[in-house]
Amino acid sequence: MKHKLVLIAETVMDGVGKHVVDLIDYLDKSFFEIYVIHGIHRTDYRFSEIKLKWAGKVTFIPVDTLCREIDPVNDLKAFREIRGHLKAIGPDIVHCHSSKAGVLGRIAAKSLGIQRVFYTPHAYAMQGQSHWTPKRRFYWLIEKTLAHFATRHTFNVSEGEKQFAVDLGVEKSDHFVVAYNALSGDVTHTNPEALKKELGIPEEAFVVGCVARLFYQKNPEDFFKIAKLLLEEDPNYRFIWVGTGEMMDAMKAWCREAGIYSAVYFVGHRKNVDAYLNLFDVFLSTSHYEGLPYTLVEAMRASCPIVASDVVGNNEVVISGVNGFLYAAGKVQSGVNAINRLKMEEGLKCQMSESGYNRFQEFFTIDQMISKIEKFYKDSL
Repeated sequence: MKHKLVLIAETVMDGVGKHVVDLIDYLDKSFFEIYVIHGIHRTDYRFSEIKLKWAGKVTFIPVDTLCREIDPVNDLKAFREIRGHLKAIGPDIVHCHSSKAGVLGRIAAKSLGIQRVFYTPHAYAMQGQSHWTPKRRFYWLIEKTLAHFATRHTFNVSEGEKQFAVDLGVEKSDHFVVAYNALSGDVTHTNPEALKKELGIPEEAFVVGCVARLFYQKNPEDFFKIAKLLLEEDPNYRFIWVGTGEMMDAMKAWCREAGIYSAVYFVGHRKNVDAYLNLFDVFLSTSHYEGLPYTLVEAMRASCPIVASDVVGNNEVVISGVNGFLYAAGKVQSGVNAINRLKMEEGLKCQMSESGYNRFQEFFTIDQMISKIEKFYKDSL
């Protein structure tokens, strides 16, 4: 007899969506009967494709009131609907993903007496706040209460994310399990020169890129500040941002005002991310905070050296001096210096490219992530 597993997620796009899609795709379906309760307002092509792939074998349950924004009326409706679905399914295991589903899903499961409840925060909302504001204290209280009373284990996507929670007293260390975000070994090999020509990038240009949503967490302001400083030193740099977001218009305006817009390419959302990673000479991440970003793992898989802000998550993917460089968050000149060094030292760049791919193979393959999560599921039964 199969064991009923329910995955609950408000967002099924970007990093959270990728993680949920991988669980759907790779978990043992001879052992688990999988249900997915999900929001409908933040989805992407990966989730649409996985629904088609597993139609009839995985049950997908949309909840239109499950939204990112805090809205007491909508949230109460979503809670009631989630609770109703859980009651009808009678799951053996519930696994909630990210903040909103983590709150509503865990409370709903607890109210029904479901004992095997797991949670993956995918970066705590508190990580983006350095001071004890009322908002941060509110988030902390919720996480602490639900971790203690309504969660069997919390899966963290990095050691740093786990330590952050332990240091804040969310729960004791043995409550947390680290399972790195991971990828299959499949990578699409493309012709970077053809894409460079398609975009109108000069053949001799040194390309620095990022794949991320344009919003506060990813700190695109520092990405473009670094771009400006590099272009002042060498006009042969070019910069690509793959992704969309609420800061798109503001960043385009900033680049125009700074006089660098002609050297910057905002290409929007792209399915063929590997093609851009193959084109990048350096992947630049300027994030304020992270859980553990899939895009850096993708960069390593594509043998692309990384320059990244030294924040939780980034600093477990990047070993500074091995597969890239870390720089103190906000210290843009340090980021500039690291990229300049990679441009000037081709041997170092090649060495870091190879080291990155080897690090991906050692720590970040999909089999490692799935086997760890499956083990805790099965051991709880």
